[in-house]
Amino acid sequence: MIEISFCIPTLNRAKELKASLRSIISQADESIEIVIVDGGSTDETFSVIETLKTSFPQIRVYRSESMSGVDRDVLQSVAMACGRFCWLFSDDDLLEVGALKRVLQLIQDFPAIGGASLNYAAYDVTMSYSIATVPAVGRNALRGSHLFCDRNECFSLLGVHLGFISCQVIRRCLWTDIVRNNDLTAYCNAWIIVYMIGKMLERNPFWFYVHDVCVLYRSGNDSFLSRVGSYKRQQIAHIAYADTIRSLFLPDSKTYRNVFNIVINDRMARTLAVLKSKGTTISVQFNLLRMYLKLYRSYPLFWIKVVPIFLFQMSSLD
Repeated sequence: MIEISFCIPTLNRAKELKASLRSIISQADESIEIVIVDGGSTDETFSVIETLKTSFPQIRVYRSESMSGVDRDVLQSVAMACGRFCWLFSDDDLLEVGALKRVLQLIQDFPAIGGASLNYAAYDVTMSYSIATVPAVGRNALRGSHLFCDRNECFSLLGVHLGFISCQVIRRCLWTDIVRNNDLTAYCNAWIIVYMIGKMLERNPFWFYVHDVCVLYRSGNDSFLSRVGSYKRQQIAHIAYADTIRSLFLPDSKTYRNVFNIVINDRMARTLAVLKSKGTTISVQFNLLRMYLKLYRSYPLFWIKVVPIFLFQMSSLD
């Protein structure tokens, strides 16, 4: 019986995919399978997969004839999976040593959960050294593993981390039932995982947070950023995300505001610092400020933590 299916969408990342697959295979046994959806790669991706299948035959691959987008590829990978649980995984991250054993034990110890979110450690793009990053849990509110029994509490603390693909393990039957009974077209906006977890929690509020580091995240390798540029990437990160959260919670609800207070407190200042370090133009910064004002002007934290960064950046140009 397959306990966990690793579900991996990929596109033209043969080198990174090879390392990612090796980190999984080194810990896997016959209870594990790997399902890869290739979005139309033109590099050595297929050759890498075929080579690794010789040592780990439980790899299945679906090759798309056209690029349908990461959301559709995630949905396709879960649709192909056979495991009781699916570990959604990026094609460029690595599995921490011992992480698979930890998660297998988790789903045995807590058989009623709808899924789990996992902690991670961030590394540079070459995976050579660790770097500081945002916490998985908003404001580092949890110092250990935690069983959520309430959808609102789960989103209030995990928030945007629920969209971090490599850190989500989902119960396949619950996921597929939601897919079967819903038109997901409007939610394929780069945040399908957040939407799906929100709908899953409506049916099963039991969700586990694993504080142990299970994933090694390769930073500086954002495929969206390389394709669409910094401004459109921020539109995805904020406008599309807000649309997704609005479909799950009322805008005037406490949970909705908690989710975006996490975004403001834990992520926006760091993001702006990175954009500045990469030489983002003043015109793009003005456009970002206008976009942020529309979304966050009613949040006191925005005026305290984010607006001063813009003012400092602009005054430094005088």
